[in-house]
Amino acid sequence: MNEKKLSGRLLTALIFAVVGLFFKLALTGYSFISYSCWAVALVIVYYWFLMKIKEKHPKIERILNKIASYFIVFFCMVFAITEGALVYGSIAPEETVETEYVIVLGAGIKGTEPSRSLTYRLKTALEYLNEYPDAVCIVSGGQGEDEEITEAECMRVWLEKEGIEPERIISEELSKNTKENIGNSLSVIEGLEGVKPEKVAVITEGFHMLRASLMLQDNGVQPVCVPAETELPILATNHYIREAFAMWKYMIFG
Repeated sequence: MNEKKLSGRLLTALIFAVVGLFFKLALTGYSFISYSCWAVALVIVYYWFLMKIKEKHPKIERILNKIASYFIVFFCMVFAITEGALVYGSIAPEETVETEYVIVLGAGIKGTEPSRSLTYRLKTALEYLNEYPDAVCIVSGGQGEDEEITEAECMRVWLEKEGIEPERIISEELSKNTKENIGNSLSVIEGLEGVKPEKVAVITEGFHMLRASLMLQDNGVQPVCVPAETELPILATNHYIREAFAMWKYMIFG
């Protein structure tokens, strides 16, 4: 391969690196798109390096090429299967099912205001609570380092402003991740009822629904899925990429 083609590969890698830097620094909430761009850039640089050493070390080049190629193919297959499962899990049922309790999973907030992701979840929660006026809502989420109040408090205030009665909202403010969201919320319900509920509705964005449902099942509770829609396709893409790694972590470590 001539030097012009090699230089073209490096230029392509540089473009991906710059695009990744843009998503990381110029935008909020797109970190995994930036990581993906950097990963592509590294792969291009890696194969550029292999081409550079091919003439002097052909055996080493073939071995390294095969190792990288097998790994990339395996990774892409597993990633595609995972994404397919996530997309399937995000599909909303044709009809919602009424439950006594509904859990709304937290997401980031900006100061005291809900982020775009959390707003999607809250709008879906509002629709559910208006459709089923006897349902009680558990808003679940602790306080992050850059957040002025807990996510649960932010959700409670938002829902009350939209007309949901305060007695229908219970705040769970200790959770730091999805596993704690589910476990702590179920503990709140069990504390009120004396027993763990047989089924409970869970509201989160579609990309997040599969993992949340699995966690409820692992706790012996039947999930009623009420997925919120992420309206920005590029934001949804970032979340689906991130969720694939979260699913792998959950499946391996629980």
